[in-house]
Amino acid sequence: MMADRKTALLLLGSLFIVGCAGRAEQLLRTDYRTMGNDDLLRYYYQVDEEVAKCQARADRTSVGLGTGYGGGGFGLGVGIQQGVGGCDLDALRQRRGEVRFLLNKRGITP
Repeated sequence: MMADRKTALLLLGSLFIVGCAGRAEQLLRTDYRTMGNDDLLRYYYQVDEEVAKCQARADRTSVGLGTGYGGGGFGLGVGIQQGVGGCDLDALRQRRGEVRFLLNKRGITP
């Protein structure tokens, strides 16, 4: 029963990461060069928001502490886990810069 829960949590976590990465990939596939001013500005803010989310996921670190008793002994465990980004942060930052350049070229300041 416990193995089923762990498998389910692992699967849900994987789907969450894939879903987040899917949003970033969708934004990177978008051809922003043909957008009108309003759409381009909206797209810039979407990319900027995705950069922030991606950075937050990559920076996340957690520490866990566990104890247990069994088999005539007592156990103590400590674990540290680094967050997984699940997206291409460098590509998103580059795209944000490209879009900002185009906006500035059109006389729009985000």
